Amino acid sequence: MPTGRRRLVITVLVAMAVLVAGCGETTGGAAAQGPTPTPLPPPPAPEIPTYSVQQCTVVDEVSFSGRVSPVVEHRLYFEVAGRVKGVYVQRDDMVEEGDLLAEIENDDLLRQLDQANIDLATAENNLESAITQRDYSTRRAEIDLQMKRLQLAKAQASISDTDLQIAQANLQKAEAALKQAQAAYDRRVSQGGGVEASGEALNLERATIDYQIAQANYSRAAQAQKTAPYDVEMQRLQVQLAEMELERIQNAIDVQLVNAVERTRLTVERVEAQLAQTQVVSPIAGKVTAAAASVGSNVTAYKELFIIADESVLDITGDPRAEDLQRLTEGQPVEITFNQFPDQVVEGVISRLPYPYGAGGSADVKETDTFTHVTYGALDLPLRPGNVCQVKATLEVKDDALWLPPVAVRDFGGRRFVVIDEGGQQRRVDVTIGIQSADRVEILTGLEAGQVVLAP
Repeated sequence: MPTGRRRLVITVLVAMAVLVAGCGETTGGAAAQGPTPTPLPPPPAPEIPTYSVQQCTVVDEVSFSGRVSPVVEHRLYFEVAGRVKGVYVQRDDMVEEGDLLAEIENDDLLRQLDQANIDLATAENNLESAITQRDYSTRRAEIDLQMKRLQLAKAQASISDTDLQIAQANLQKAEAALKQAQAAYDRRVSQGGGVEASGEALNLERATIDYQIAQANYSRAAQAQKTAPYDVEMQRLQVQLAEMELERIQNAIDVQLVNAVERTRLTVERVEAQLAQTQVVSPIAGKVTAAAASVGSNVTAYKELFIIADESVLDITGDPRAEDLQRLTEGQPVEITFNQFPDQVVEGVISRLPYPYGAGGSADVKETDTFTHVTYGALDLPLRPGNVCQVKATLEVKDDALWLPPVAVRDFGGRRFVVIDEGGQQRRVDVTIGIQSADRVEILTGLEAGQVVLAP
């Protein structure tokens, strides 16, 4: 029986005995007085629990609970509020990247998008026709330019003294032949007789015609040499005109046609963006692990409705206490024990700590992932997302260390001490502690192995 209850029972019995004795004296006098009751012995003093200072291995470790989770997980929502038009997946469905999961009322946007696509196709066809016509005109202009350049080259080649020299030589030759024929004719005349039908007369007539032809050719060659520079300059100007025409044709696309295409393309992009806000599309191939939308319900913008996870790669997420996070580091090895497989210990590594305990993060950016991540190697265990486990990180191990249960060490005003019994007298002894765990506290100074400490 507990000490407090025992004392209460004794007190009640004593009070009843006194009450009975008093009543006997009042009603019956001396003749009615009963025997004197024997007093009860006082209760024994309760024993104070004690703890003995032990010596063995002390381990400093941090433990926390974790859960198997997909490494890649996307939480999806509508970007605008509205009434749900359709939901095309349910929980545990497998989806591919780009699959439509759900959409809100968007019929008007669909019509706008159809019209915008028609306008874009029309504008692109008009521009394509203009480009085709420009290409045809460009080719014609290129051919015309080539012809003009050939004519210029021909005109430049005609500027030469050779033709004039040849014409002059032919003229001199014809003049000499004419003089020779004239001399023969004159001799024939001086000899008398008919000369009209003689050979000398015929030769003189032929020589006269040849001379006239040679003189005409010389005049033409002399004139051509004078006008050739003008012809060359005219052909050069023709080439310049052809070049200008080619450049004009190459840049002859109507700016309004180009602007029409760009304007309608922007319209399509704008409507597509508005339509995307009314749809939830899977960004990855994976599994639907949560689906909270239903047809006909009203939804608010940016409220998470779907979770898509890639379960091909898993890790462990946990949420250690802040004081434990300060003692953990990224890359630290850990031991993992899954609740479904308590007899198997799996080795792992802390891959990521939340800000500000890990290597990444920033005070200016609020992180959405506040969990500690633990990775592990390939396993034969049939793990699934949601499986619970215990993660243990060993920070320090000391052999042959003195230790006590944490409850045996008292703390007052920052002073740590224990209470020992010396010949029935309690005495406080200051101690210095080292490694602390859930069931052991290392004693560095103040005690020796085997000493007995009183519990608080």
